[in-house]
Amino acid sequence: MNAVLCITTLLAAISVSVALGPVYKKRLLSSLTDCMERHRLNIDEVMDIVKNEKLPEDKEKQCFVGCTMNNLGYVKDLILDWNEVKKTNPEKFDTPEEVEKANTVADACAKTVSGKHPSLCELGVRAIKCMHQESQKIKLPIPDFSFD
Repeated sequence: MNAVLCITTLLAAISVSVALGPVYKKRLLSSLTDCMERHRLNIDEVMDIVKNEKLPEDKEKQCFVGCTMNNLGYVKDLILDWNEVKKTNPEKFDTPEEVEKANTVADACAKTVSGKHPSLCELGVRAIKCMHQESQKIKLPIPDFSFD
């Protein structure tokens, strides 16, 4: 019962804009919910990770990030598949220019965050750190998430 309440609360709390495609939105919410349960995070902790641009510092929150990337289908055998990330960029951004910038970020990060990692936790944190830094360099806005 507690898990159902958490899932319902998470889905109610996260309002993802229409900029996100419906298939990606469903996958994202499912991934966030599953990883929240696996890593025993509460709704406030998940919202803090998703809304803020700082890297999670404790192990469970770091693992939550890697878990989410894995559930979204971006990870194969502890290797981030940047082509899979790029396939979903059109569902995350409003304009062709933003999609192209997002692809540029993925290409840049593919050069530094490549190969097999020792854990999903490390992989997730290295990937989001790179994506954040590269996005700032080219002024790519984060996808339009809104939180009620």
